[in-house]
Amino acid sequence: MTPSDPIKDLLDPGKQPEDYDGPTTWLWAYDPVENTVHIAHNENQHPSERIVHKDFVPHITHPSSVRGFAYKIKGGWRITDRDHKPVTDPYLTEQITRALKDEPTAQPKPHHRYHGMPAV
Repeated sequence: MTPSDPIKDLLDPGKQPEDYDGPTTWLWAYDPVENTVHIAHNENQHPSERIVHKDFVPHITHPSSVRGFAYKIKGGWRITDRDHKPVTDPYLTEQITRALKDEPTAQPKPHHRYHGMPAV
């Protein structure tokens, strides 16, 4: 097996182990205030009704919000930012993958109060 064989297997749609009928491109936006990922797609919509990130989540205005695209590939997802650069934050990629699989997002764990009145 030559080094290029795994890449050819990855790109060959005939060797895909699972069938996928979903959209080819997903739009996602991460809201750091609510710790949620919003997803949408333009599949089966008229070209004049195509949405962009600011259309489906106009309320996300925080400077730390992140927006991007996701593509279904063999064995998982290719998740990129709006500049089509890979998202390298493991927490963010996990949250986006959960949203794409329609799984519940991870809730933050309760933390101890180190100041003020004790938690009751």
